[in-house]
Amino acid sequence: MLNKGDSVMHPKYGPGIVLDFRNRRFDARVSFGRYRLWLRVRELQRLGKGIHLVGAGDSTNSQTIQGGTVRPLKPDRPTLSFSRKQSADKMQILESLRTGLVPKSAIEDWTFGRDAEVAAVKNWLRDLSEGALLIEGGYGMGKSHLLAFLEHSARNEGYAVAFTGYDPSEATAVFPKRFYRNLLSTLIVPVEDRLLGFREFVHELVDHDGVDFFRHQPYLHDFMKSVKSGTVDEADWEWLEGRDTYSKQYGFLYDHRTAANIYCNLLSAFSSAAVEVLGLQGLLILVDEAEVIRAQRYQYQVEGALNLMRGLSMVSNDDPVFLEEDIVRKGTYTGAQSGLMYSGFMPNMRYVYQIPTYIKIAYALTPTEISGFLKMREQMPVIQLSPLKKKDVRALFNQLVMTYRLVYDLSLDKKWQTNLFNEAVEVFDPKYQPLRVLIKALVEAMDILRFYPTVSLEEMFDSAYS
Repeated sequence: MLNKGDSVMHPKYGPGIVLDFRNRRFDARVSFGRYRLWLRVRELQRLGKGIHLVGAGDSTNSQTIQGGTVRPLKPDRPTLSFSRKQSADKMQILESLRTGLVPKSAIEDWTFGRDAEVAAVKNWLRDLSEGALLIEGGYGMGKSHLLAFLEHSARNEGYAVAFTGYDPSEATAVFPKRFYRNLLSTLIVPVEDRLLGFREFVHELVDHDGVDFFRHQPYLHDFMKSVKSGTVDEADWEWLEGRDTYSKQYGFLYDHRTAANIYCNLLSAFSSAAVEVLGLQGLLILVDEAEVIRAQRYQYQVEGALNLMRGLSMVSNDDPVFLEEDIVRKGTYTGAQSGLMYSGFMPNMRYVYQIPTYIKIAYALTPTEISGFLKMREQMPVIQLSPLKKKDVRALFNQLVMTYRLVYDLSLDKKWQTNLFNEAVEVFDPKYQPLRVLIKALVEAMDILRFYPTVSLEEMFDSAYS
């Protein structure tokens, strides 16, 4: 029987933590990190409790690490030395790897076995004819890692970058304003040797005489004039950032699923200004975990999410239909040629502020059978990820061992390295589990060996799912 706090595995969404129950415990609310879902308990597999470490020769002075038991071997194992070296950068990398993630500052040095995929994303980034990209692969294949690599590359190329995921608990995919709000909260704009957030970016545009650039944008022109005159207050900023609905001076920013045209227009205006006022390359939007649009409860919600995704893709490809199509009333206001929804409150606001928009958007998701998305998928390049080959995982492990040695002076001979790697892969095979789980296991195993050099590797990993 599952309990609150249990670690579980879902076949589509991966590992998570049980938060709550409902419907007589037939449904469980599970946290998957960026988002939370209500799921049938029968769909969840309970994971083991991990490792319980007993100090060498002394079971009364044991240290618990997520449950389970490890018995020390006879004290005939080689003693592993510990002498911390001063290496702040390497220490930062190890601390990040303990969570299974690679720090973005070191993303290039910690990308293995993805030469073709890396070349593809770099070529796409420099290809002005392709605005949208799909990174597709099963759970744990490295989609988020490749997005992080793309983000790092884009900043070096002079792109502003914004990152978001689709959170079902907020219906981010359904309501464009929430998507827009999340993007602005993560926006990073490289200007000379500085990295600017959204408000600094707006001030930079004003300082570069960018007010007049927005003269045809009904929201931004007046706002920019107020920034220039110094009359904008905190409430005004919260309104523009999508955290408030109404401003007495600037009007409404609507939180309806049909309002995608408003927020695509705003994003395209910011992107165009970044290029034509500040001299950047454009705006790159990264969308992780897009597959959770399937978790929406109602069909109209799925349709709203697909409308936003399709609209952004067409905007990124500078589709000229937005400049000329008629807006007709079919229950909702709809583009006669595009078929996209328009806000009933502002049906005349186009999806683009101008063409070119200088927007690029990359989606990462697991393969889906949603018909509306399959049509959109056919209109963009697709990078399909498969599990890393064992030799590439081993190369990553070798670099991890070297980094650990530089920080802690922990030396493993070749035999111990091979044994540690093989035992870890047998339990945490990246063909079936996320690679980050294996990375975490390897770092934790070396931590254990550093403090308990007589612990058996076999016992350590045999107890991982006890």
